[in-house]
Amino acid sequence: MELVFHKTFSLNRAVLADVRYIVRQQCLNWQVADDDIDNLGTAITEFLVNLIEHAQGEDSRINFSIKVLANQFQVELIDNTEHFQQFYATAHQGINNINSGDLLVSGMGLGLILSLFPACQYYSTEQVQSRFNHLRLVVPCKAEQQATEQVLKFDGYADQQIKSDTIQLENLSVESFGSVIERKGGDFLLHHKSSNGDWLVVGDVMGHDTKAMHQSLVAQGFILGCLQSDIRSPKQLANKLAKVLFVDALLPKSFLTCIIMRVRADTIEFANLGHPAPFILSQPNSEHSTNFELIGTVQPVLGLVETTDYIDEVLQLKSGQQLFLYTDGWLENNDKNALGIQALASILKSVEGDEQSAHSLWLRSLPKLSRQEDDASLICIRTNKT
Repeated sequence: MELVFHKTFSLNRAVLADVRYIVRQQCLNWQVADDDIDNLGTAITEFLVNLIEHAQGEDSRINFSIKVLANQFQVELIDNTEHFQQFYATAHQGINNINSGDLLVSGMGLGLILSLFPACQYYSTEQVQSRFNHLRLVVPCKAEQQATEQVLKFDGYADQQIKSDTIQLENLSVESFGSVIERKGGDFLLHHKSSNGDWLVVGDVMGHDTKAMHQSLVAQGFILGCLQSDIRSPKQLANKLAKVLFVDALLPKSFLTCIIMRVRADTIEFANLGHPAPFILSQPNSEHSTNFELIGTVQPVLGLVETTDYIDEVLQLKSGQQLFLYTDGWLENNDKNALGIQALASILKSVEGDEQSAHSLWLRSLPKLSRQEDDASLICIRTNKT
C-alpha cells in the first residue's frame, strides 16, 4: 500500500478545512467518484467536529494519512480522545435516528459515518499506556494517479474557508463568513454608519468570477453614494436602486438580490429584495421544538419593473436569538433536491445551544468536496453579551 499523504496536526475548527482540501485534491488525483468524495467529506467533517464538540478534542493530536493500494483509496484518522468509548456504543442508535429522520447529536457522528460507510473500521488500540482510536474509510479509485500540477499545501487553505470577520454595532455584533470576506465574487456585505443608524446591505450579484466581483464593487459604490445622501429607510433605497437597474445603467446584463437593513440599537428595519429569506435561530425551549424560523417577505428582484411598491419590515432581536443571512450559494452547495432551508434542518438542529453556533453552522455546511464553491456567504447578527 502506497502512502500518498501523512500529517500529524493539532485539532481545531480551522484545520478541518485543510484536511478537507487535502482529501479532495488527492481524490481528484486518484479519480475517486464524486459521490464517494462527498461521502468522505461528510464523514470526516462529522467525525472531527464530534471530537471537538463532544470529546474535548480541541488541540488534541490527530494523525492523518491517505494510502492507495490497487483500486482502494484509504483515509485514516487516529486520535487519543475519549471519543471511542463515549460514542461507539450509540453509533447504531445514530443510524436508527438517521433512518427515522430524527438526527440526534448523541451518536450522530458515528451513526452517520456508518450509514455512509457500513464497512468502515473504527477500533481502539493500547500503546505505551495510551489509547489510540482509529477511523479507516475506504472508497474505490483508479489504479494510476492522474498527472497534476496541483501543489498540496496543508497550511493556509483554512484561512479562506473558516476565518470570520466581525462588525460591532451599538447593541449588536455582525459576524460574517465566506465570500463576503474574501471579496472574490459577487457576494458583499456593506456597512455604513450614519446619523440615522447603522446601515447593512447583504448583496449577491449574479455570477462568481472576476466579472461578478467588479460588478459587485460598482453596486456597492452606488449604494454607498445613496446612503451618504438623504436616504431614510430601506424601501427608499430599494426604490432608488430599482429605477437605476431597470434601465441597465448600473449592472448591464446582470442582476442583484440584496437585503437592506437599518439598525438602531437592537431594532432592525429591513427590506428583502429577491434575496433568500433570512432565519432566526433561537435557544430551544419546552414550548417550541423547532429552533429556527424564516423571517420577512421576499419582495420582487430589483429592476424587473421601473416602479415597485417596496415595504419595510421591522425585527427586534431578543436575547439568545441570532439572525442569519446568507447568499444562495450557501444553500446550493448543500441542497441537491432544491428543498431550500429545510435541507439544512439537521445541521441547524445540531447547533442548538452551541455558544459558537455561527462557527459550527458554517463549518457543518461547508460545500460538498466534489464541487467546492467559493461564492457562498453566511452572516450572523446577534445581541452583544452584557
